[in-house]
Amino acid sequence: MNNIYLLSSLPLGGEGYAKGYAKGYAVGSGGKSYYYPFPLEQMKKDLLGCSGVYLVKNEINGDCYIGSAISKTIKSNRLYIRFRNHFFNIDKLTNVYLRRAMIKYGTSNFSYHILAISEIDKVRELETLFISQISPKYNILQFGTSSSGYSHTEEIKKMSESYSEERRNRIKFLNKRKKFSSETIEKIRQVALLRDKTTRTSLGPCGRGLVAPALAAQPITSKKVWIYDGTTNNLIKTLPSAIQVSREYPIHYRAVRKYLKSGLVNKKLNIRIKYCS
Repeated sequence: MNNIYLLSSLPLGGEGYAKGYAKGYAVGSGGKSYYYPFPLEQMKKDLLGCSGVYLVKNEINGDCYIGSAISKTIKSNRLYIRFRNHFFNIDKLTNVYLRRAMIKYGTSNFSYHILAISEIDKVRELETLFISQISPKYNILQFGTSSSGYSHTEEIKKMSESYSEERRNRIKFLNKRKKFSSETIEKIRQVALLRDKTTRTSLGPCGRGLVAPALAAQPITSKKVWIYDGTTNNLIKTLPSAIQVSREYPIHYRAVRKYLKSGLVNKKLNIRIKYCS
């Protein structure tokens, strides 16, 4: 890729491309914008092998987040993976501002836009340019870089330095070898069961993390799986995906993937899970 493609007919600078894009001005014919319900397969094709800058926009209040992704090979699809991480894995988002907003407004009220496609060595520079012009509300860092370069404020640094080694160790070993009462253990168990139930019923196409129910209802493209009786090895049923197994049986999706790979019998349910050949 020899050029930087700014995906808009609006000029840079002033009330140009960056500020105009955030305020909702029309995107040029080359722009890539995706709205709910998201065309997942088309997005995969559009973004395959591309590096660039993207924007996640709250369609209700106009607030936004700007990020970037670098695909080092033609088979890599980092821009698409970043989309999946933002929209289908909310509880794992490290950006607290964006995570809270998506939980509050629902991911179906957010859109995903590609601001620019560029060469790898220009991505950070472009990201910083867009951040400086738009001043996105959900960005913690106001420049294009990895969060590994983030510096805490002096107030936070002083607070951290005030911790004695004794206090650090006390916090570190707070619950180590601690014995809980049977009542406390039961409460922890009930919370864990509730969490697993919520996760199973809210799984999106990515198969992990909490997502909005509207996104969870989107069509799932996956391999069909067979459920066999663990004792007789007779076929019980065919399900459209591994995610569906976690919805119909009391088993987490990650455990389903584990049994699919190992081929072992789930002793608790007495079932064997296999991909349809």
